[in-house]
Amino acid sequence: MTLLHSAVCDAVWGELVRLDGRLDGRVITIEVFPLDDRYGGRSSRATATGASAVNTRMLLGSSRLEGVCAVVTVAPTTGETSTTEAPLCV
Repeated sequence: MTLLHSAVCDAVWGELVRLDGRLDGRVITIEVFPLDDRYGGRSSRATATGASAVNTRMLLGSSRLEGVCAVVTVAPTTGETSTTEAPLCV
């Protein structure tokens, strides 16, 4: 998982690239949100099934934020449990 920043666009976005080479039907979700407002209306989320990478939309106005976080969830294939990584905040 990577948090990307553009000073020109005053924006941040998240990117998740699977390094295991498996495209096994897992549903992966990445969400980027302001440090102090995870469940508010400013988050950006992207979901993909069986993909090697997924990117969120840009979260604009990043220079006005106290910080930004990203979190990844991997939903199971049959018979497995969902895993959510701890948020990465900067």
